[in-house]
Amino acid sequence: MAAINGLHPLLVEEECARLSNDEDKIVVANYNSSNQVVISGSKALVTQAAENLAKIGAISIPLQVSAPFHTPYLEISNQIFQRVLAATDMSAINWPVLSNVDAKPYSDLEGIRARLSMQMVSAVRWKETIDYLLRQGVNTFIELGPKSALTNLIKRDFSHVRAFSYEEHNQEIMAIIDEQIAEKRPTLVSRSLAIAVCTRNQNWDEAEYQRGVIEPYRKVQALSNRLEEEGREESAEDMKEAIEMLRSVFVTKKVPLEEQRERFTQIFDETKNRHLFDDFAPIMFDEKETVYEK
Repeated sequence: MAAINGLHPLLVEEECARLSNDEDKIVVANYNSSNQVVISGSKALVTQAAENLAKIGAISIPLQVSAPFHTPYLEISNQIFQRVLAATDMSAINWPVLSNVDAKPYSDLEGIRARLSMQMVSAVRWKETIDYLLRQGVNTFIELGPKSALTNLIKRDFSHVRAFSYEEHNQEIMAIIDEQIAEKRPTLVSRSLAIAVCTRNQNWDEAEYQRGVIEPYRKVQALSNRLEEEGREESAEDMKEAIEMLRSVFVTKKVPLEEQRERFTQIFDETKNRHLFDDFAPIMFDEKETVYEK
């Protein structure tokens, strides 16, 4: 594999197509930016392509990798991976995921297996992914993982957005989050949704999980969307529905009572609704339980 800088991706694609033959292949494996792609394939052809492209202004950087990733050369590995994926139980996705393969969001269960498999032998459409997010109004990117390779890619092509590597800028990121919280206090509905997602699950009965977690969560998620679309504040009835949902999630996920109390207290404190604690206590706790003392 080698990074090719300074040329339009179409020129690199044409060179890869010209050099490939029945025995040896070379393709564009990563579309990183408007003037950087990564080529991958037969070692001899990668070397030849880099030399040919250098003659028309490209700067190439060989990558220290163990295989020609994102090419047809990984098809045998992909077939093995497909069998592993087929035998792996998966849960529904709560939030859309953008695929490397086509830079489009998906949320269906089968989409996980199909796209994870395809990405092994298909190009990574990084620039198209960022373009899609920008069209959705995203203006801040946080990279999770070692170093800051992706952050640097975004900054190089999209200077008008904010991009941070969590490893290198975690204090700056936390300051931005605190600033946003100060500008817009979280609602009880939104915090209930967030805590429901983040709560660890200890119940692997799929039918129970569907009834007690997925279905009530989606109802409150739809409620949250309506509140945002209508631009209105949440009512006592809206908050009651969110608390009932969270209680159902806690019970289904088999969350210890002490942790439930902590999470409910956290929600009321963060949303400045502590005065409503007693009103919602019958929903949050069974009659046999001791209500948490304020």
